Amino acid sequence: MTLDSAADVLERHLKALAAGDVEALIRDYAEDAVMISGPKPLRGRGAIEKMFMGIAANPPQIIEDVRVVEGDVAYITWHNDRVAFGTDTFVIRNGKIVCQTVALKA
Repeated sequence: MTLDSAADVLERHLKALAAGDVEALIRDYAEDAVMISGPKPLRGRGAIEKMFMGIAANPPQIIEDVRVVEGDVAYITWHNDRVAFGTDTFVIRNGKIVCQTVALKA
């Protein structure tokens, strides 16, 4: 079995986000994944799934400005009509996101 590279996981993840496909999004995360976007990290797939369920009805369409993949780390900066600047960093191991950070400036 060949594991997806960080670039593959990132590409699939962004397509699922644009489609509002929560099931596909959640499949990209490890069971014990952590998402950090403020003082209270989301821990585990269940907590991350709840967050995505909240935005699935109106998924963000992002316009990428920068994409860098180095080994197990993927980094993007982006914007859209609601967010002037956004950045996400993904740590990907064994084909799954184990940690993600998100920062936004409206």
